[in-house]
Amino acid sequence: MANKQRIAFDGHYFKPKITHLKDDPRMFDVTVPGAKQSREGAEDAGRYEATRHCVTNYGNSKLEWLVVEETDARDAKLDSDVLILRGRCEG
Repeated sequence: MANKQRIAFDGHYFKPKITHLKDDPRMFDVTVPGAKQSREGAEDAGRYEATRHCVTNYGNSKLEWLVVEETDARDAKLDSDVLILRGRCEG
């Protein structure tokens, strides 16, 4: 297994994790711990991980973001210190 290169987002390092939804394997949740360091950085890290996931598993970077829960007109939910994004790989 190849080592992943660490990439800083907004000056911070995050460890996003992808979890597939059972009903639709193309649909996933991305959780990004440590989001209080930088909400913008956490969102960027989550989007990066999701794009990488779709390219690796489905051959393209097309994805659709879905609302996890209504949160101030944003598509991301912050639960304690964990950012939660939901998306679906297209194609």
